[in-house]
Amino acid sequence: MAAPKTKSRAKKKPKYKSFRIAPRIKPPVQKNLSPVPKLLKDTSKHMWSYKKLFFGIIAIFLLLNLLFVKGLSSSTNIPELKNELNETLGFSGLELNTALFGEAISTGTTANGSEGGIYQTIIFIFIFLAFVWAFRQTGTKPKKVPLIKQAFYDSTSSIVPFILVTFVVGLQLIPMIIGITVYGVVQSNGLAVTGLEQILWIILTFLLSLLSIYMLSSSLFAMIIVTLPDMKPMKALRSARQVVAFRRWLIVRKIITMVIIMAVLFSILVFITIYLIPWFTEWMVLLLSSYIFALIIGSGYRLYRELL
Repeated sequence: MAAPKTKSRAKKKPKYKSFRIAPRIKPPVQKNLSPVPKLLKDTSKHMWSYKKLFFGIIAIFLLLNLLFVKGLSSSTNIPELKNELNETLGFSGLELNTALFGEAISTGTTANGSEGGIYQTIIFIFIFLAFVWAFRQTGTKPKKVPLIKQAFYDSTSSIVPFILVTFVVGLQLIPMIIGITVYGVVQSNGLAVTGLEQILWIILTFLLSLLSIYMLSSSLFAMIIVTLPDMKPMKALRSARQVVAFRRWLIVRKIITMVIIMAVLFSILVFITIYLIPWFTEWMVLLLSSYIFALIIGSGYRLYRELL
């Protein structure tokens, strides 16, 4: 006769769920994460160690953008625009360079037409998967450096789960988009008259943006996790939430810091190009955008590995 089953007396571990009121759970002891400058520096060194692979993918990224998104010819003549702004509007110095900077960013990162936008999205997906695959394969110091074609052949096996996770990321951006859109409508129509009203609208926009950033702090890592073999989208999202548990706001701070550092470096290099070689400005924007795209993916992957 089988022995009667007895209930386990082991104490169940408390589970944390977002947006649920629950007793405070004591976080486990976790190792310190690398500072953002170190993450960026180590990623740059890693890319240089395997420069044939990574800069080959960047070159393909640039070529595809030129062929299908931007076109082979420059859409804006920066030197001519510089002279025109100087002569007609009297712009000079910082004011002139700022105007040229805005124009260079607009033309250098915006797709030509609706078809260009579709191509840009498709290219983004394939290049993102190729970079994640490349960082994962070279992270263990392989004896033989993977070929560029392998990065595109082998990484596309997870394209459908990746698209589904990206769709979830898009949904999580909705609160931020609503907040920014509503604030823009309020400002353009003069609905916020007093200083108090403007402050309240700014606070509302900030809170909605903060909600999106909070959700994205895990979902961005799900975009990396879902590229693992036989990984399902929902499982990747759950795994990402476990990875960032008790560290969401630390990760949010690191992501914001990374974006700020990249934006500052990008702006400085573009301003220098406008001042010294204005005809090369639009091409510099394309080159920097492609490199920064790879650098952010690599730094995010390195941060994800540290969280494990």
